[in-house]
Amino acid sequence: MAEVSRMGRWVVVAALAVGLAGCQKLNVEKKVSVEGAGYNELTVDPAKSAQTVAVEFESKGNPVNVYLVLGKDEDAAKGDLKKGGPPANVVAKLEKSEQGTVEAKVPANEKLLVYLTSSNGKDANVNVKLTNK
Repeated sequence: MAEVSRMGRWVVVAALAVGLAGCQKLNVEKKVSVEGAGYNELTVDPAKSAQTVAVEFESKGNPVNVYLVLGKDEDAAKGDLKKGGPPANVVAKLEKSEQGTVEAKVPANEKLLVYLTSSNGKDANVNVKLTNK
């Protein structure tokens, strides 16, 4: 009987390990520079389960635009940004702000791209924090 209960415990431990493998905690802080006419890109790697990603930012003195785009729309977004416009197919955005938080629901196995652009044409230094739920 003791063998069965030990085996049962291992099954529970293995199930928890598999369940936790899909729950990747994201907590990244970065300082990025955005050129007045350009953009900066940050990538959140795909997770095994759906997640909500929060992007908190602060850019003292120069407002920026923050756009969140799913990986499947990456090429179109980059094309729009290179033409000087905002990306199409954004899942969340905050424009003309010196600070704020933007959140997006990201499906399982999908990466998220965070694009930062200057909203006034001036260079900006931006503190960015990425977290997930």
